Amino acid sequence: MKKLILTALAAAVFAINANAQLGLVGGMNSMSTDIESAISTYKSIDTYHAGIVYKLNLPLGFSIQPGVVYNMKGQALESQIKELGNYKINVSMKTGYLQVPVRVAWGFKLAFFEPFVFVEPYAGYAVTTESKAEAQNTAEQVLLETAANAAGVKLNTSNSDSDKWAGRDRLEYGVSLGAGIELFDKLAVSAKYIWDMGNYFTQVDGEASVKDQASAAAGAMCNAVKNNKCSGISASLILYF
Repeated sequence: MKKLILTALAAAVFAINANAQLGLVGGMNSMSTDIESAISTYKSIDTYHAGIVYKLNLPLGFSIQPGVVYNMKGQALESQIKELGNYKINVSMKTGYLQVPVRVAWGFKLAFFEPFVFVEPYAGYAVTTESKAEAQNTAEQVLLETAANAAGVKLNTSNSDSDKWAGRDRLEYGVSLGAGIELFDKLAVSAKYIWDMGNYFTQVDGEASVKDQASAAAGAMCNAVKNNKCSGISASLILYF
């Protein structure tokens, strides 16, 4: 009986390994912010991602592919905060997340290639960050820093700063939808749209008191950034082994 069980387990492991592939993934992101209430214009910023994936092929054309990926996201803003008198402010933010995506895909083989579609929920945790915000002149810079301090947001950060995560929400989660094509069971090219459901910044505690104690500009900054998300499109190349 023990031999039969061991044989069955060995057969199951062999079957799983025969239908599984380890892969290296890399690609480019084009991310943008959803701050629109207080920001007049914004631009997407090109970043990158890289990591490893494990694809398990299932019956009926389905597959599941978990992975561990370092994903850099960013935003580049040409801002005009109305409550600051439409002063122009240039802002750039980049944050690197260690993500765990789980792709569920369906495809069908056509000769040597296989088109597929997929849904990919993910969760991640921020591990690197840097940001920079500059106004056009000294007076506007002072107003910007006053508003940011009142809203609890740190404008300029680098990875060496001990308080670089002040006012930031390091946990992220969301879902992606995409499609791609796999060639010779070895190379996959795909594109997806990423819906970010987490917040780039934390909720500001005591928002009402912030608005009462600070200027209208501080309240505007608070409202603009507290629910900021970072979504966009991504293209990936996967090499399977």
